[in-house]
Amino acid sequence: MKALAGTWELAVPEKWAQMQSAFVVLDGNGTFRLVAIGEVAGAPVRVGIAGSWQLQDQTVSLKVSQSSDLRKLVGQSASLRIVSLSSSTIVLQDEDGISESLHRSRLPASLPPELNGPIILLTGPSELTLSAPRPAFPSEAAQRDLRGYGIFRLHTDLRNGVVRRVEIERSSGNPILDKSAVTAFTKWYFKAPLLRQLQRRRDPSNTSGEIIVRVPWSFLHSGPSKRIGG
Repeated sequence: MKALAGTWELAVPEKWAQMQSAFVVLDGNGTFRLVAIGEVAGAPVRVGIAGSWQLQDQTVSLKVSQSSDLRKLVGQSASLRIVSLSSSTIVLQDEDGISESLHRSRLPASLPPELNGPIILLTGPSELTLSAPRPAFPSEAAQRDLRGYGIFRLHTDLRNGVVRRVEIERSSGNPILDKSAVTAFTKWYFKAPLLRQLQRRRDPSNTSGEIIVRVPWSFLHSGPSKRIGG
């Protein structure tokens, strides 16, 4: 296990396609964490999973015990066969015969905030929405050259797709911008059958009758960030 311990850079997993880089840290004590780093709505964020790992007969076994944004991953495991190993590179092959190279690296000195616990994360209108008006950039904010980035939690009714209430998880830093975002997100309307399908797949223990949709949003001096889209 000592030869494998350390930080390795890998291709960004498909489930985090919006991220730009990914690293796996294999600790010598048998724990691991996978960190993906990127931008959402123009702001740097990270997501990831953690769990345990072991090496036996040239096979690395991983089991997930924590996940920042996809609860369905918790409890899942994977076995990866070591094809080749050097001081700087590992080539691993999964159970489907797909190989991937990992390169010895190190985590950035400063990691961005972790995007924790969404059942759904949206950065704008999508196939899940029937109506998704964008927050207006208030004229007062434009005159004062205000900018901000916030994260908003849309508590949405699973029966009809209506947003019951909007909670500010992370303030944009200005109440004018926060109010504009809350006003717009309160009017969002989702496709309830698709929400129920996602809820059953990602969090079957949820019996609250609602699902939380987390929406990060950036306000720039000239209006909402152009990074945001469907």
